[in-house]
Amino acid sequence: MKSTVYHWALAVAAWAGFIVSFFLPAFDQMPGWRAAGLQGIFWQQATQGNWLAVHYILLTLANLAMLVSPYFIIRGAQDVLFIKWLRGLSVAAAVLVLLFPVLLQTIHMARDLRVGYFLWAGSFVLLCLAAILQPISLKVKALETI
Repeated sequence: MKSTVYHWALAVAAWAGFIVSFFLPAFDQMPGWRAAGLQGIFWQQATQGNWLAVHYILLTLANLAMLVSPYFIIRGAQDVLFIKWLRGLSVAAAVLVLLFPVLLQTIHMARDLRVGYFLWAGSFVLLCLAAILQPISLKVKALETI
């Protein structure tokens, strides 16, 4: 089935972009791995109700979704529930990641985003497309209708 080839190619591209993005400048001149490690700094601000800090902390969940996505894609070939979870997680993660520059723009920092952020965000869009194109076997669909 062609959609299987497409979804695997998109998933591999998403994972590769995700990994590479951590070595490129993501914010100002800070590489992605350092930007991801700023959770401790934002945690206190998040507990005080700073929405940008809360959103930044939630991006950890998006990264976690990307890290567990290979399991969901592999397992999804046998279980429709895993495909549904993968689709939901990937859409939620993509929305979180793509809203980040909108929040940064409110404090005039969006212009400091660099190529690492855009590659990182693009990896979530690719994962989302891979999840949507994840085929559901006819056997699993038939069992679901019973």
